[in-house]
Amino acid sequence: MTLNLDLPTPLEFPAFPFKPPYEIQVELMRHLYTSIEQKKVTVVESPTGTGKTLSLLCSSLTWLRDEKDRAKKGKLQAVAGDGTDAKDWVVEQTRERMRRELEADERDYEARLARARKREEQMKRIAKARVTKKQRKEVEAHEQLEDNDDEFLPESDIQGEDEEMYISPALRALMSKYVR
Repeated sequence: MTLNLDLPTPLEFPAFPFKPPYEIQVELMRHLYTSIEQKKVTVVESPTGTGKTLSLLCSSLTWLRDEKDRAKKGKLQAVAGDGTDAKDWVVEQTRERMRRELEADERDYEARLARARKREEQMKRIAKARVTKKQRKEVEAHEQLEDNDDEFLPESDIQGEDEEMYISPALRALMSKYVR
């Protein structure tokens, strides 16, 4: 016995938020669903405002939900095997136990996912939180600058007669023209 787990293309898409969808939207969702199921690449062209994005999202979400159910169904059928050697009640008990385990795994997964979402939300809140910084004392920094000005001044404000300022010869020639 081979397991046939092909997903038939649905006639309705419950994820579609507006009832009823236009016929072009249903056709597009069915086409996309079939393409995803058959692992094909598809190119879609439709006029503006026909709901391409919404149709793509709804068909993809419907396929993901159906794929999840298919995986569960496949595991349960694999447990049952062909059923020729086992008694019916044994197969049924095994299938029921497997179903409970799958449901428990799914609940654990959902709980982990909820905790991860909560952690992510807390991290976002912390990142957006207002950071309060201490005010710098501008006055102290200004005072330090005033105190350090003396380091850059010449040692003596008054030049003696013996001390001449160094003036380049070019500047002396220019000054001699205008001073006379």
